[in-house]
Amino acid sequence: MSNLARQFAPKKFEGYIQVVQIKNGKVIKLENFTEKNIEEIKKYMDKKSEDIYYTPNTSYNGKRGANNLKNLRAFYLDFDFHNENLSKDELMNRINNIIGEVWMSAYWGKSPEPRRVIHTGRGIHIYWEIEPSSYGAIASWQEFEDYLYNLFKHLGADRQATDSSRLMRLWNTINSKTQTECRVLVEEDNIWSLYDLRDKYLNWQSRHNKKYDNKKNSKKGKLTYAYNSYTLHLGRANDIKKLVKIRKGKVTGYRNFIIHCYAYWKGIYVRDKKQLKELVYELNESFTEPLRENEIDKVLRSVDKAIDKFLDYEQGVRSGQVKRVSKGMRDKGGYWYKNSTLIERLDITEKEQEQLETIIGTSEKYKRKNHKRTPRNENCLTKREQQKQDTINKVEALKQQGLNNTEIAKNLNMNVRSIRRILNSN
Repeated sequence: MSNLARQFAPKKFEGYIQVVQIKNGKVIKLENFTEKNIEEIKKYMDKKSEDIYYTPNTSYNGKRGANNLKNLRAFYLDFDFHNENLSKDELMNRINNIIGEVWMSAYWGKSPEPRRVIHTGRGIHIYWEIEPSSYGAIASWQEFEDYLYNLFKHLGADRQATDSSRLMRLWNTINSKTQTECRVLVEEDNIWSLYDLRDKYLNWQSRHNKKYDNKKNSKKGKLTYAYNSYTLHLGRANDIKKLVKIRKGKVTGYRNFIIHCYAYWKGIYVRDKKQLKELVYELNESFTEPLRENEIDKVLRSVDKAIDKFLDYEQGVRSGQVKRVSKGMRDKGGYWYKNSTLIERLDITEKEQEQLETIIGTSEKYKRKNHKRTPRNENCLTKREQQKQDTINKVEALKQQGLNNTEIAKNLNMNVRSIRRILNSN
């Protein structure tokens, strides 16, 4: 593997890296690269092409978007000072201060050391590369990405660039706005494990049940909770979309609240405003009676502010800047709805709850707990229920053969009263 290939794929490579050329806000060229042809990215670098961007995380189908992610491969932050009219010396001083503070943060154990720092012409991109993780780890990825953002936002980090499918400037290419080359300022060999970072900096390791630690083949114990704030929002976004599908788009009377919830919950993961808008419009089009575009745009504007409040609260709690709210929902940042509120406002039936992941009532919750606690077979029956059903089947089969109740009882070593009760109830 060449040095260039190692820069993009130091570990296992799966999926597509997308490379895009953008002029005046429009895509004029787009290519996808896999492990087989990744060397071809070099053509953009050798020619010093202008305004070239790439996706640090790979997609499974060559289409950019949070729903198309294949592997999560890096965390990143974007520091852009184009609005401050800094001189070259002032810009470099600002960049050096950021780099110095990021490395001091690593020295004091507040964050890991980055792998790469890129001068973009008007600021810098900082990357923390990780061993490839599947889309199933998106909640952990977003939580840690927000942790880094919260840690360095006072230095000018851009929240809009904390999206998992973000396009970032490709190094050794030209930024046409400044006519400067995007160049590598720092390159290290650090490749981290997402799960190690999660345990160390997000305190996940202390959230499991210690009594399982000594069990055989159990390295980190058994988790005692199903959801945190990030996984809950992801689950609810999936649930609201599933509810629309269950109702076959017939959600008139609930449309505004559905769009409001979906845009907010999905926006926790999709920070790119354009991409979020497309996803919300797509859900709206699945309604039998879609909302008008101006109604959706109004919701999206309010959601953006709520996501800021969510981040300030969640990351503030993790950093000790904010005290966790233990009672009530109103004092938390962002929108928080109890399951009972969602069920009531959307008139979600118990039958519909059976198909949802997180928006469930007390009855469904205990039903799932009992189901999980009591082993069941492929017929969804407990051992006792299966034995009872087997007995009923045997009684009915003997009755069909022409045996009377006394003969059936003798054949199955049961009393006649039990045989009569079975036959009468069936």
